Amino acid sequence: MAQPDLAGLRVLLAGQAEPSLMDATAEAFKAAGGDVVAAAEQTETGEPGRLDVCVCFARVASSVRFIEADDEAWEGELERHLLDPRRIAMAAVRSMASNAGGSIVLVGSADLSHAYPGRSVASVAMGGLLGLTRSMAIELASKRIRSNLVVAGPLGDADGGPPAGADPGLVERTLLRSPVHRFASPQEVAAAIRFVAGPDAGFMTGQTLRVDGGWSSLNQAPEGMRFP
Repeated sequence: MAQPDLAGLRVLLAGQAEPSLMDATAEAFKAAGGDVVAAAEQTETGEPGRLDVCVCFARVASSVRFIEADDEAWEGELERHLLDPRRIAMAAVRSMASNAGGSIVLVGSADLSHAYPGRSVASVAMGGLLGLTRSMAIELASKRIRSNLVVAGPLGDADGGPPAGADPGLVERTLLRSPVHRFASPQEVAAAIRFVAGPDAGFMTGQTLRVDGGWSSLNQAPEGMRFP
């Protein structure tokens, strides 16, 4: 697969995710010639100026259990998981619509495919993120704006090992659930994001690209898994 040529394209990175993933994504776009702009560098009006690519991360830490969360907790979590990413995407769309089009890449988590205790809001929000990706792809096609979703599995270090300081029990459960028995490296996920954003994926819109080592394909619960 040829590497995308992003020379001269202005790329906005915004939203929330692991710092290692955001850093790796910035490096991937810079290596392809992109002019990378962080969200903090937007204009005072909140508009991002001219944009060709917007990468909006929606990987937010969450531990809200369904039965324990009141309306206020749900609303706050949905703001961070879904509504903030929508606002970022819409600001980018306004810029791209007045330009020659562009590419929006939303970056989510494996909560799209699976539900886990304490991740109820994230699971609901990822479903909304998928709907947002598809609706933007259809409604904005005439404006030459593409919209795609990259779903990344559990993220580790550059060698696919667990993240620094991770709870040993959580690491053990994660590896038990992973068909390839390791974590995704930030660079692997960043490469997928760069591909989806670039011209090699020019006929790709409204789609979901999973970078999860087969996580979403495994339907059988790991041996010994118990839910409280």
